[in-house]
Amino acid sequence: MKKIAIVGSNSFVAKNLIRKVSKDNYIYLYGKNLVETKDESLSFVSYFNFDYPNWPLDLTSLLNYDVIVYTAAVGVQSNNRPANLLLYQVNLFLPIEIVTFLNDNNYKGKFITFGSYFEIGTNDKEKLYNEIEVIQSVGAISDSYCDSKRLLSNFYLNKQFNILWYHLILPSIYGPNENDNRLIPYVINTIKEDLDPKLSSGDQVRQYLYISDLVELIDKIINTDIPADVYNVASCTDSIKIKDLVSLIYEIMGKQQKKYDQIVTRDQGMAFLGLNTDKISYAIPEWKPKVFLKDGIKKYL
Repeated sequence: MKKIAIVGSNSFVAKNLIRKVSKDNYIYLYGKNLVETKDESLSFVSYFNFDYPNWPLDLTSLLNYDVIVYTAAVGVQSNNRPANLLLYQVNLFLPIEIVTFLNDNNYKGKFITFGSYFEIGTNDKEKLYNEIEVIQSVGAISDSYCDSKRLLSNFYLNKQFNILWYHLILPSIYGPNENDNRLIPYVINTIKEDLDPKLSSGDQVRQYLYISDLVELIDKIINTDIPADVYNVASCTDSIKIKDLVSLIYEIMGKQQKKYDQIVTRDQGMAFLGLNTDKISYAIPEWKPKVFLKDGIKKYL
C-alpha cells in the first residue's frame, strides 16, 4: 500500500480521486475543515487542516509520502474569484515552493499537478495543440486564473528540478456533484426549474472529459512507471460547440429548447480549444476515455 497525500482535498477532482484510491492505499488529506467532516467509512485515511494562508502546509510532512497530488486551486469559477495575490499564491507560488522543497530534499516519490487548456488563450485555429504548443501559446488570456496556470506550466517546462513531477493539462472536466455554476449542471438546473438560461452565443468549441476517466488515469500514473513529464489529457472525440452541448442537454431531458438572452463571456475569444493527446496515449496505451458526453450527461439525472 502506498502513502498518498492529496493537497486541496475539498476539490471536485480530489473527492473523486479519494474514492478511487482509498481502498488500497494509505490516504493523507490536506483541506478545509476535514477533521470536523471526516468520513468514517473511509479506512486508512488521515486528515490535516489546510486553508492557505490561515492554515499553511507543513512541507516537511510531504517527504513521508510516496505520491503527492496537488489539487488545490482558487479562482476556478469565474464568478468566485478571490484577490489576485491569493490566487497566485495557491495556484502558482505554493506548488513551486513544494517542488523546490522536494527537490532540495531529494524526494523520490511522485508529484502530480494540473494545468488547463485555457492556457492556450485567444485562438480561432481549429487544431489540437500538443503540450509544448499549449505552454508556449501567446494568445491573450481572459483572467488571472488562466495566467497562474500558464505560469506554472512554463515553470515546469524550464525543468529546474530533478523530482518525478507529472503535470497534466486538462480540458473541461465534468461529472455529477461538480460546482452548480458550471455549464452542464447550470443548464440542467434551469431546465428543471423552467427558467430561461443566460448563455453566450455558444460558438466556442470545447473538449470534455468525464471525471472518472481522469481519476482512472491518475490512478495509473500512481501505480505505473511512466516517464515524468507534461501530458495533455482529454477525450479527442468529445469536442463540441457550446450551443450544440446545450441542445444535447435539452434533447436528453426531453425538453423543447428555449430561446435565451445572450451574454458576453470572458472566453468568447477562445473560439477553439483542443488538446492533442498523442503523448499520453503512447505513454499509457491502455488508458482510453470510457464515458462519452451523452452518457456522461445522463449520469447527472
